[in-house]
Amino acid sequence: MAADFDYIAYIDETGDTGLKLVQPLDPEGSSEWFMLGAAVISAKRETEVAGWATDLARTAKSRRPALHYRDIRNPQNKLAVCEAMAKLPARYFIVAFNKKNMRGHSNFYAERRAETLVGKPQNSHWLYHWAIRILLEKVSAYVLRKSMKQFGEPRIVRLEFSRSGGIRYDEIREYLRLLRFNDERGTQTKTYDVITWSTIDVDQIGAYKHETRPGLQLADAVASSFGDASDIMRPSDCFPEPAIALRDRMGRTAAGIIHGCGVKLVPKWRIAKLREDQARVWRYYGYGREGEQ
Repeated sequence: MAADFDYIAYIDETGDTGLKLVQPLDPEGSSEWFMLGAAVISAKRETEVAGWATDLARTAKSRRPALHYRDIRNPQNKLAVCEAMAKLPARYFIVAFNKKNMRGHSNFYAERRAETLVGKPQNSHWLYHWAIRILLEKVSAYVLRKSMKQFGEPRIVRLEFSRSGGIRYDEIREYLRLLRFNDERGTQTKTYDVITWSTIDVDQIGAYKHETRPGLQLADAVASSFGDASDIMRPSDCFPEPAIALRDRMGRTAAGIIHGCGVKLVPKWRIAKLREDQARVWRYYGYGREGEQ
């Protein structure tokens, strides 16, 4: 392919990264959850995505041309949207932080590091960066497997973010450069899975308005469907069926395992201490098994 990339990952979020006060411990606090959702496609299908989004908006009976999952009023329409998404040639990923155990926490090192990298003092959105890191660990591993099968070599995935107020995308680029520097030299202070850097080009990062990139509307539906399944502070009861309907297209390991790959919960299950109604979707995807921490 002549382009500089062969895959595209559309990324959107639900919830916020605030930690000073956190719901439901603090009813007027920040959201209990922060989630990043991604929809990954082959770049050769990019021209098809607008048609997918239009069809999904019709399925949702949306009055607006762009699909906004949170604006779908009828729960059955939300389910129909996710059922339709499960038939598309895409892979979906969700990284979900339950923030109750992080209430009041700050990361002084990350904040100071942000000032060193890009001159931005004491406001680095480090939780957003951490979520990106985990998401890219999963997405990049998938892209490597896919590109080796298709091309016999690693190929690049372009990262397209839904533009979010307060987030600096130059800071994200510098953060990723720092991660790669430490990964390659064995000086990483915190190790999880490793981002597959042969599939990531930090210059292939863009941020766009939701309405201008139809693929972001798919990522929004991924994030928001898991939000609906888990957030007890939303107007309606926890509704896991749409998120469950995405199962066939959720990312998975080479062994076919979704738990911890396409569906990633942070912190560990025993620490999250979820209510049973909000735990249903996570149990469905493999969390809460006997002996799991």
